[in-house]
Amino acid sequence: MSVFLKVALVFTASITIGIGAFAQDFVPQWNYEAGNSFGALSMSPNAQYIAVQVVVWPDGNPNRGYYEVHLLDLNGKAIWKSKFDEMAYWEILGVSVSDGGDVVVLSSPGIQGMYVRPKKEWDYCLLTLIDRTGTFILKTKVGECCNGGIAISPDGNYIFLSVDWGKSLLLLDRNGKKVWSDHDDNAGYSGPAIAQGGNLIFYNTKTEMVHVWNGQDKKWWTAPCPYSQLCRISPLGQWVATIVESDDQLADAFKGSCENYGNISIYNSHGHIEVSGGRTCTTHDFAVTDNGMVVDLYSDMQPNVYHVRIFDLSKSDVTPLSIYKFETPSGKHSGGSPSLEVSGDGQVVAITTPYTLYYLKAKILEKKW
Repeated sequence: MSVFLKVALVFTASITIGIGAFAQDFVPQWNYEAGNSFGALSMSPNAQYIAVQVVVWPDGNPNRGYYEVHLLDLNGKAIWKSKFDEMAYWEILGVSVSDGGDVVVLSSPGIQGMYVRPKKEWDYCLLTLIDRTGTFILKTKVGECCNGGIAISPDGNYIFLSVDWGKSLLLLDRNGKKVWSDHDDNAGYSGPAIAQGGNLIFYNTKTEMVHVWNGQDKKWWTAPCPYSQLCRISPLGQWVATIVESDDQLADAFKGSCENYGNISIYNSHGHIEVSGGRTCTTHDFAVTDNGMVVDLYSDMQPNVYHVRIFDLSKSDVTPLSIYKFETPSGKHSGGSPSLEVSGDGQVVAITTPYTLYYLKAKILEKKW
């Protein structure tokens, strides 16, 4: 993709890939429950802040529900809870939080409950920027028909998002001014993210490729990634992990209980493969840490039972180094899909199931390989 990013984004110096291993034990720190279910989740790379979408049904009736966004500190205390007036009948499609606690929200008016706005009022996206005090800094329309992809840079200075049914990518400054954009009627852009140091990543459904901007080389590189949202960048921008479907018997064995299965590859920031061929199965979400470990959120056939797993793909197999199993309360209303966020150093894991937000710590062991 021949584009030039017209902004000075300094790339953080790479760290040697002495991929470390984790201790086997996760240490639960706290849980957070609010409203009737959770939606979009974001944790700042430094693990100081968590922003989460909350769905509230005041009378227990989803036809009368509305959306909130809560900003939490590292102790699980809510710093602010914003119920946007517009969101009574709007849908929140993306949330992202910076290291300083700035939160961006991508939302779109439309159908919620029994209320339907005229089409002319819901064919656009609204971008909202809120600082850690709960003050609204920016509220602006950004294109038509959000598809849910949004990210804020760790320093809070840049916002990267996908709009227009995935046809457009926008890189904006915190004042909403366009820095760079790209449009393709057939692209299907999704999964935009900004890593510390200015590296960008997004997915193109037309080419089934992940596109990565390297702030140091100042150029784009691509890698195969056949499924949307199965491409991840580490918080420091040093590693990109992809899952590509495998045709072998192991992949076939995963079918029926696994949505995303196949070979994982880890690329360095210049597009060179460091580790490839590790096979795994993840049903919900996964992340790659700054030392090249893969963390995923998996559930088997047991209802309300989840597993957080850590993999060292430098090994010949993909036996998890650590597994943390937990069970969520049953009998509540169903909510959004479970999500997982991991801090850059891999020591903090945040998870939302439909009903509960979990905050865990994992101890890293330094190990050579």
